[in-house]
Amino acid sequence: ERKRAHLQEKLMQEKGERELAERKLAEEMERQEQLKKQLQETTAVSPPPGPQPAQYQMAPSHEEDTVFFLKKRGLNFPSAKTVELIGAIFFIVLISSGLVYWLGWKRLHPSTPSVEQPSTQSGQVLPAALFSVNETLSVSLQIGQKKMLFQELEKISERNQAPGTFARILVKFVSEDGTQNYASLGDLIDSLQTAFPSEILNSLDKNNYMLFLYAQRNLPSSPFAISLGKNKLGLIVTMAKKENMAQKFLSWEKTMPQDLDALFLGKKISFPTQYQFSDIPYREMLIRTFDMPDQFSSLNYTFSDNKIIITTSLETTETLIDKLTPQR
Repeated sequence: ERKRAHLQEKLMQEKGERELAERKLAEEMERQEQLKKQLQETTAVSPPPGPQPAQYQMAPSHEEDTVFFLKKRGLNFPSAKTVELIGAIFFIVLISSGLVYWLGWKRLHPSTPSVEQPSTQSGQVLPAALFSVNETLSVSLQIGQKKMLFQELEKISERNQAPGTFARILVKFVSEDGTQNYASLGDLIDSLQTAFPSEILNSLDKNNYMLFLYAQRNLPSSPFAISLGKNKLGLIVTMAKKENMAQKFLSWEKTMPQDLDALFLGKKISFPTQYQFSDIPYREMLIRTFDMPDQFSSLNYTFSDNKIIITTSLETTETLIDKLTPQR
């Protein structure tokens, strides 16, 4: 309403200006008519001694000529303010039309959402998965909190995971400046306070491993077995050198249960003073296993091509072998 009132006020003002210009024009034309009559009377009284000298009139200005031209055709000459107002209105209409067109085009052609790529932190690319999993979980810890990884894995192991599924666990450490780095195998072993013999650790690819959680399908009913949890932690590592690896693991069996106790995620397990691993053949592969008293949790390892598999239940090992070597 205010804009309309303002526009009407401007139009009234311009109308007054036009009427004033018309009055001035009429007065000027009347004055020129009087001069013309006076010249005619002077010519009639004086004798014609000779040729009449040419008479000149002041040529009207460009603006007066334009006004006279428009008046002659019944048109009104717009003022400068009117021209500015019309220009402003035209500009607003042009911008509004462009905006409406752009919004309509965006609605008809929505932009394709960008696909989030695996993040790169400090030049490190997301480690490749060594086998297909059902989901990926992530644990981020400050550099000074590495020893808390054990507690974080305990929390993850208590999650409700679908039976027979694998979940990958990615571990990242965050430095003081916010830089994130994926944990190497050495970082993982140190954070979990586990121990690998140096002759074995030096033969492994420390940046090509995978920590995972497997949910058991078969759940025994004994209270002790249930207390150990249905989700089992496992580790698969790529070997950089395969020479004498089987013999090195056989030598490690003497202390392996105590060295890898953390893989059982704080479950209270008492290892007998005298124990030994046994062989379990499965699909033309040999699984070395050390059974716990409940026959539900066990410490197992086996070799598959250039990879070492270490698990905390026999079902986990067999299911993973099925994934790595499908039935032909």
